[in-house]
Amino acid sequence: INQNKTKWEPMMKHFDWNQTFSSCLIFMDDHHLLSEWIAYHYFALPLGYLIIAVDPASKDPQPPIDDYWHTVMTIEIWND
Repeated sequence: INQNKTKWEPMMKHFDWNQTFSSCLIFMDDHHLLSEWIAYHYFALPLGYLIIAVDPASKDPQPPIDDYWHTVMTIEIWND
């Protein structure tokens, strides 16, 4: 059992998952903010599709994303 999914399940029941928001985020080395940003928008909107465009000047071309988010929403990483 995925404990993370079970932990959030009661909060997710009120969402109409047939109607979710999409977003495009420009990312540059703000690792400590990314997970919180995703979590907030996932529950506040609900966010169902996210494109992360990595700034060419970023030190890390692959932003760190918890595996949990890949199981509950679609995330694309754009590096070019």
